[in-house]
Amino acid sequence: MDNFQAISAFLAVAETGSLSRAALKLGKTPSAITKAINALEAALGTRLLTRTTRQVALTEAGRIYLETASEAMAQLGHVAQRIRELDGMPRGRLRITAPLSFGRAVLSAFCPDFMQRYPEVELEVSLADRYVDLVAENFDLALRLGHHDLPGQIARVVGDNRVLVCASPDYLAAAPPLAEPEDLAQHRCLIYRHPLLNPALFFSRDGQTRRIEPVGRFQSDNFDLLLDAACAGQGVLPCPRWSAWQHVQAGRLRQVLPDYVCTGEGFGREHVYAVYPATRRNSLKVRLFMEQLQQWMDSHFAAPGQGADGIFPDPA
Repeated sequence: MDNFQAISAFLAVAETGSLSRAALKLGKTPSAITKAINALEAALGTRLLTRTTRQVALTEAGRIYLETASEAMAQLGHVAQRIRELDGMPRGRLRITAPLSFGRAVLSAFCPDFMQRYPEVELEVSLADRYVDLVAENFDLALRLGHHDLPGQIARVVGDNRVLVCASPDYLAAAPPLAEPEDLAQHRCLIYRHPLLNPALFFSRDGQTRRIEPVGRFQSDNFDLLLDAACAGQGVLPCPRWSAWQHVQAGRLRQVLPDYVCTGEGFGREHVYAVYPATRRNSLKVRLFMEQLQQWMDSHFAAPGQGADGIFPDPA
C-alpha cells in the first residue's frame, strides 16, 4: 500500500478498534492491514497501536497522529469534492441535522424538491432535539432555532422563527375571550417542556413586557404531539411560524394575541439559522442547500397577514 492507503488503514483501525473489522470496511485482508500499519509505524519511527489477542488500542503517539491524520484526510476529501463540482453541479453526500419538529414541518416538503433539482446529491438527515456537535459527529450542516457563537463555525439566517400563539377555531368558539396575555390564566395551555429551558412566555408591546407562566393539563417534550393536540381543540399553543402555517392555511388553527410579540426559551430566537463548520465554507452542496432553503422558506412563510383570521391571508 502507498502512504495514502496506509493512513486510511490506520484510521479504519482506530475507528473500528479491530484489524479484522478495519479490513472488512476497506475490502482488504487483515494481513494487508497489518502490513500497512507496520510500514506506517516504521516510517514514523514510533508505535501507533498496541496489539493484543483481544483488542487494538492507540498509543499516545497514535492519538496525536489520529487527530492530525483525520483532519488531513477530511480536508483532502473536501478538496476532491470541490474539484468534482467545478462544473457547478453538486455531488456526493450531504449530512444535515435539525430539530424534530422542523424536519416534519419544513424539511419533509423541502428535501424532495432539493433532491429533484440536484439528482447527484445524497441527503442524510438526522432529526434530534439535542445539541449536536457538528465536528465530532461529522455533519456538514445544522439547522438551529438559535445562534451559538462557537469557534470554527459559521451561521447564516435562512428563515423566520417568530412565535405565534394559536388555537383551533372550535376551541376558541367555546372558550372565554382571549384579548390580553393575562387571559391565558382562564385557558388550557399546551406546554412545551424542555429539561434545560424555562416554559415561561414573554409578551411584548409598546416597550413593555409581561411574563406569563402557562397553566394546562397537557405538557410534553415533543412539540409535534402538542401541535396535533392544538389542532384537535385541546388548548392554546405558542408555535413557531414555520410549524403553524399549513394548519392556518387549512383552517385548523387561528392566531390569537396578534398585537403582541411572544417569546420563550423553548422556541429559540427569531430566526432559523444554518450553522456549518468553517471547513465547509467552500462546499457547493452546503451553499446551495442554504440558498434554496432560504428561498423556499421566504416563499412559503411570507410576512404575516394583517387580517383577524390568522397569520396568513385567508385561503382562497
